[in-house]
Amino acid sequence: QAEAVADLVSATTDHGLRSAFFQLRGGLRSRFKALVSQLRQTKALIEADLDFSEDVSIDSGVIQRQLAEAVALLESQIKSYQTGKLIRTGCRVTLCGKPNVGKSSLMNALLGQDRAIVAESSGTTRDTIEESIEIGGVRVVLTDTAGLRETGDPVELEGTRRSSIAVAGSDTVLLVMDGSQDPNEEDLKLLRTMREAVVILNKADLGIAESWDVSSRDASPIALSALTGQNLDILRDRIQTEMLGSHEIGYEAITNERHVIALDQARAALKMASDAVSRGEPGEVVSFEIDGGLTALADVVGETTAQDILDTIFGQFCIGK
Repeated sequence: QAEAVADLVSATTDHGLRSAFFQLRGGLRSRFKALVSQLRQTKALIEADLDFSEDVSIDSGVIQRQLAEAVALLESQIKSYQTGKLIRTGCRVTLCGKPNVGKSSLMNALLGQDRAIVAESSGTTRDTIEESIEIGGVRVVLTDTAGLRETGDPVELEGTRRSSIAVAGSDTVLLVMDGSQDPNEEDLKLLRTMREAVVILNKADLGIAESWDVSSRDASPIALSALTGQNLDILRDRIQTEMLGSHEIGYEAITNERHVIALDQARAALKMASDAVSRGEPGEVVSFEIDGGLTALADVVGETTAQDILDTIFGQFCIGK
């Protein structure tokens, strides 16, 4: 509940609010409480067979099926963290490229405001500039960077260094090119070194030069105009695709790293229990592994939480400030 309150306070999108409210109402806890109850019943059957083998007989196939269903449920929840993390922390998108290709203009166009300085002279942006927008219900942190080029200017060198750091820490990189000009060797070098980047051919309002050939890349480039807004909607769709892939945003997804670590520990323990049943190992071994899974799940539903974890959770609140 405390984690849900913290997420509710810090939520910046509708998806974030719904996800935090779902957890605050106990939706996450209820889901895993049902699993804990089922696992306890399974463990009770195994121990009854151990203690009263003459009077109790259990079907190992049923036990293995129950454990397999528990493992499958946990695996699906762990996978949901891929989109759940986006709900909670958002996505970082960095605009990079040579000077004067329209990176700052593109950032302003996506934001719908003049956040970055735009001028005809090259090298206007010397430092990284960050601002947030919402795309597809997800918070996106846009970072405008200094132009990448060979230079002896110490200030530009520092700007280039910071640009490289921003690119390395990004979830998605937009490589902005001046599409109205024929590509030179610098452009081709950037295309070779940034193969995972989304290529943006800017200044489409001036016409795209026919000599641009990016057929060797996995995804086609986007020709747009930051000045007129042409094809900005296509760029927003591409960013959303880069963030989510084929996944859909669901507010019931796992959003907390602590939770996903505990669920993975539970999944591993229950998988070992299932494997032990299939190998015909003693019930004591199976029961021990189920205990490991129950211990990990107890940390998610809040039955037993270590004091240091509680201190970390409540340390996120600015109490008394």
